[in-house]
Parts: sequence; C-alpha cells; structure tokens
Amino acid sequence: MRADVPAHPLGSTVDRHAVVVIDGVNVSARVLGPLPRTDGPAQTAGWLLQLERTPGALGPGARIEVRLQAAATSGLLVPAEALVYAEKGSYVYRRHRTSSAAGFHYEAVPVRPLSRVGSAWLVEGLAPDDQVVVQGAGVLWSLQGVGSFSAAEEEHD
Repeated sequence: MRADVPAHPLGSTVDRHAVVVIDGVNVSARVLGPLPRTDGPAQTAGWLLQLERTPGALGPGARIEVRLQAAATSGLLVPAEALVYAEKGSYVYRRHRTSSAAGFHYEAVPVRPLSRVGSAWLVEGLAPDDQVVVQGAGVLWSLQGVGSFSAAEEEHD
C-alpha cells in the first residue's frame, strides 16, 4: 500500500514498523521504503507499506490513517538562532578556549540539520561538550566577510 506524507524531512529516517488504522482497528505494517517520486501538487512524499494482514474493509483508493514513526536519530539540539545558513550548508559557531590573552575564539562548524523540534534543530556535527553561540552567530559570520543569513533573520523577515 502507498502512504502519502505531507512534505516533511523524514528522509530515510522512518522506523520500519508502521500502524494502519482501518475502521478503528490497528493493523501492523512493515515500511518497505520511500517511493522514488513525490507528488508535486500535493507536496507529499510516498512510502511503500506491506500490511501484515489485510482486513476485508480495505479496497483500492481507500483513505485511511497511517502512523509512521521517525527512527531514532543521534544529534544535539541547538536553538534555531544558532544556525547560520550559507551557500555551502549550515553552520554554528563553537567557542574554544585558547592560551592567548583573549582566552577563547570562535570557529564556524558545519552541521547537518536533521529535524525541527519546537524552536530548536536537531543537528549532526557537534560534540556534547561544544559551547555554541546562540545570539550573534550571524554577526560573527558577517565579520568573516561571507554573505549569509541566520535562522533568526529568516524567521523575522
């Protein structure tokens, strides 16, 4: 069976188990994988499912509820304001202690946003003990002379 999901960055991070609700009855299904094309006008992505058992009430073209669950993903949550978007990807600024008189410096670190969680993003590319700049990340980026914008600027314009 085909399950259409509103455009969402699920990617290949969907758990292999799904639940299909048919006439109020939960039926287990196995997620076989994403379909190669999305439905442009409806802005949906398709997933192919295999039902463990097929109830008699299910027929072609039926609209039913399907519950897909995102697979467990490792990453760190960072506030949306910490992300800076540029031509070559997304970045955050990480603070490092130094032995110089300044005491610390900042460096842009490439990250991969995985999913939006409230006002934060789950990202890959950081260590748990990294100190991330939240306010002023866009200013640090512009001081490098590279054109970009921060997530905070995008949301408020």
